[in-house]
Amino acid sequence: MENELSIRQYRSADHKHVLQLHVEPMDDVDAFVEGDDKLDADLEDIELAYLDRGGDFLVGEINGQIAAMGAYKPPSEYFTQFLGDLPEKTAEITRMRVASESQGQGFGEKIYDELEHRARDDGFETLILDTTHRQKAAQGLYEKKDFREIKRQDVEFDDDRFTMIFYKKVL
Repeated sequence: MENELSIRQYRSADHKHVLQLHVEPMDDVDAFVEGDDKLDADLEDIELAYLDRGGDFLVGEINGQIAAMGAYKPPSEYFTQFLGDLPEKTAEITRMRVASESQGQGFGEKIYDELEHRARDDGFETLILDTTHRQKAAQGLYEKKDFREIKRQDVEFDDDRFTMIFYKKVL
């Protein structure tokens, strides 16, 4: 069926397309931060950063083309820097993206739903994530999925100031 999203686990052959999808939707809302390779180091080796660490990385395809993605993994030090100690069975939801031409069709919600299902099956009991104040659609999705905002933090990166919003959900 046309415009049907098929969700599956990331494969190494997807790498180039995942990198492209990582940038485009973020640029569209002026939320992409360039200049620090550490911010995207997890995307250099997705298998190592996600699959080998007890997480998952999903892609959604439409007619064989990757149109959406998302992942979860044990929390990075970044979260403990801002949030302090986290419950032991916590997963970080990250890399949620939907291609610009595919937005508004519920694909982000479908990716999220599958991530939550898999995280729960993997034994995680709490989900955390962050987004920026510029990403209104993401905020709406997370709030619709019963995440609650737990902190806002103003940050500056390469002369760009923005507000990070941290969310949490107990499964």
